[in-house]
Amino acid sequence: MKNTVVLLILSSLVLFSCENNSATSPIENFDVVAEFGIIDVDKADIELMTNEILAKGDKQSLRAYEVKMKYLARGIAKLLNDPEIGNYLQTEIGKQFDGDYDVLWETIADKNFANKGKLKNILRKLYNSDIDMVDQFNSVPLLQVSAPIHFDKWNVDVPLLVAYNPITKDDVKWKEVLAFDGSGKKYKLDAQSEPDYPVVVIGINERVDPLTGKLYSNIDNSFGKIASDIKDLRIGYVRLVDDKEPWTKGHPEVYYQFINGTTNFRKNYYEWWQNWGSNDYWRHFNKRVMYWHDDTDPDRSIIRWMEKDSGSTINLGLSYSYKVKPTNVTTTASVGFSIKDGDDNMGSTTFHKDDPTSSKTNPYTTGDVKFTIYWNNI
Repeated sequence: MKNTVVLLILSSLVLFSCENNSATSPIENFDVVAEFGIIDVDKADIELMTNEILAKGDKQSLRAYEVKMKYLARGIAKLLNDPEIGNYLQTEIGKQFDGDYDVLWETIADKNFANKGKLKNILRKLYNSDIDMVDQFNSVPLLQVSAPIHFDKWNVDVPLLVAYNPITKDDVKWKEVLAFDGSGKKYKLDAQSEPDYPVVVIGINERVDPLTGKLYSNIDNSFGKIASDIKDLRIGYVRLVDDKEPWTKGHPEVYYQFINGTTNFRKNYYEWWQNWGSNDYWRHFNKRVMYWHDDTDPDRSIIRWMEKDSGSTINLGLSYSYKVKPTNVTTTASVGFSIKDGDDNMGSTTFHKDDPTSSKTNPYTTGDVKFTIYWNNI
C-alpha cells in the first residue's frame, strides 16, 4: 500500500513538472499589439529604406535615415504609455553620458523588461511591415533618443510627444518638426521656439566621433609657451546671442578659430558644450587663446566662431592684412582652414593688440556671439 502511494505521488510530481515545462513564459503571453497598438509601415517608405544608396553623406541615405527615425519616434511614443519603459528611458537619458540629455539607441535596445522582453523586441512587434524595423534602426549611425528641453518636468505617468529631426535640411532653416503621441496622432512643433513642456526627440548624436565611437575630446592645437613670450591672451566672458541650434538638438557644440598671421588655431572645449545652453546670457569662459610676443606676432588677428554639426570636410581660406614689428610693413596673408559642410558660421571679428580693454558693456561681437578679451602678463 505504501509503495502504491509513493508511486502515485511521484506520478503527480512528474505530471506537474511536465505541465510547468510546457507552459508559455510571461514574455510570450505579453501581447504587444494589444498593449500598444500597431504601426503600419508605408510601402513607399519600405522602398526608400531598403534601396538607400550607402555612400557616406549621400542625400538618399539621409532621406532613408530620416524615415527610419520617423518610425522609431512613432514606436517610442507608443511605448511611453508604459510608465516602466518611460522611467527606464528617463533614467538613461538623465545620465547625460555626453553632457546632454540623450542616450544612444545601441545602449538601450537590449534592455530587458520583466514579463515584456527586450526593448528592441517589443518595438519589433509593433510594426506591420515586410521588413524588420529594428534592423533598420540599427543601420542609422549614432541614432539617439533625447529629451532636450524641460527634462526636470518629465513625469513618466504622463506620455510625451516624440519628435524626430529632419536631417535632410540644414538645421538653421528648420521651421517645424513633426511629433507623435501614443495614439499615432501627428503634431507640428515650431523648430525655433521650444514648447514649455518636455518632448522626446529622435536624432543623430553629434558628440560621439563616428570613426572611433568615443566622445570627442578637447581640441587645442595652438602653440605652447616659449621663453620670449611676454603675454597670455585670454577670452574672459562669452554670450551666445544666437546659438545656431534648434531646441530639438539640445545644447550647441561651439568652437572658435583664432587666425594669427599665417597660422590658425582651433579651440574646442568639450567640457564646455554642456554649459553653453541656449539662453542669451554671459558665461565666465576664461580660456587661453595663445601666448603672445609683441615683436614677433602680428598686430591684428581674426576670431571666428562656429557651431559644430556634421558632414564632409571642406577647406576654406581667407585673406587679411596685418603688421609685425620692427618693420611695421603691411602684410597680406592667405590662411586656410577646414570645417564640416554642416557646421554653422556664427561670425568673425578682428582683434588688434592695441584695442581698448573689452568688457560686457563694450564686448567684441560677431552678431551671433559677444565676448571679452583680456591680457595676463607672464
